[in-house]
Amino acid sequence: MHQGPGQLLRQRRFGPFFATQFLGAFNDNVFKNALIILVTFQGLRNAGSYQFPSLTPSVVGSS
Repeated sequence: MHQGPGQLLRQRRFGPFFATQFLGAFNDNVFKNALIILVTFQGLRNAGSYQFPSLTPSVVGSS
């Protein structure tokens, strides 16, 4: 009584769970990308008035 993935997706009791998972993942990705774009463009807009400090010493480690 092995059911393939196609049959599982067509079952009435599984459909709402699949839709919820799909829409939740889609919403997370849209929100994440929108936030990254917003932060990036705000940073580019403000780049002329503020110089970001170099992270090289903290990443590489100063001796």
